[in-house]
Amino acid sequence: MNPIISRYIASEDTLLDILTSEPASPVQEALIGLLAFIKGQRADKVPFLIAHDIPTDELDSNLLILFIGIWAKASILKKNSIQASGLLERAKSEITLKTPRELTALIQTVEAGLTGETGNRANQEKLLREAFSFMPVHSPRRNDVLLELAFFLAQSG
Repeated sequence: MNPIISRYIASEDTLLDILTSEPASPVQEALIGLLAFIKGQRADKVPFLIAHDIPTDELDSNLLILFIGIWAKASILKKNSIQASGLLERAKSEITLKTPRELTALIQTVEAGLTGETGNRANQEKLLREAFSFMPVHSPRRNDVLLELAFFLAQSG
């Protein structure tokens, strides 16, 4: 398994910490730029241009799912729901029974975010609850999904 993915599913380290502690690669640089956009530290389109130029056919399938999931999340924040939807479809097509549940949950929480942007709050809640329910109990990423669900419920009143 790719070392980034291994650490992502087995540790509580932030994705940014994981990416910056591994030997640099183009996909890591793209992910770092997209994460900066998500956190509001970048407002330009450069991270999206870099992401677009990544040769995804050369990526490990789990790393591809992570990459596409983060790209889709950034696309939602950029208000590009068409791109986000296409990216999510691509990510879902890569998911198999062998895909770590943490990655499946990532894609499902991003999909929930896109669903919320279209106003379908009931489906957004359903997706978030499903993502939380299939996360392994001892997974360090379980809290990430719980926070997404809690934030949604808090906003819903």
